[in-house]
Amino acid sequence: KKKAQAGAGPDSARIPTYQLSNMASPDVVCQPCGSALGAPTKEFGGAKMWLKKDLPDGRQVQRIFIPKGFDWVKTISPMLSKAGEGPVMWCPVTHFGYLESGSMGIKFKDDPDNIKIIKAGETYLVPPGHIPIMNEDAVMVEFTQDTTYTNAEVQAKMKD
Repeated sequence: KKKAQAGAGPDSARIPTYQLSNMASPDVVCQPCGSALGAPTKEFGGAKMWLKKDLPDGRQVQRIFIPKGFDWVKTISPMLSKAGEGPVMWCPVTHFGYLESGSMGIKFKDDPDNIKIIKAGETYLVPPGHIPIMNEDAVMVEFTQDTTYTNAEVQAKMKD
């Protein structure tokens, strides 16, 4: 009788294996914390954003501080609204990230009476059609390829 090796089993033949020599060198992105962050890339409505966007395939990572009472409709909507069109009342972007500290409520266009609370230490995936409700300060780290907030036109509208 043959002894089974650890990790080997009837399904192991179907699991592909990869050798690092066949893969491109991975890019490792570390975003420092605390005073090592330096000055924020942008500040608006009391919020601060540290952005790294020159990554392969349009990937971006950002650390965001949003203060208690931040008003998305008053602060961000005017930056996204285009001449001749009505105001953008709900965030048009999908957000994927990790809430490092604080908490954040998410109000959805399709169900505005049901506010989802995201707490420190939780990851989140929030689809378009929402606005944040900030009842306390929060710090989050997000990963995206969406350039809605990081394109030159919107960045120029953000007040330093």
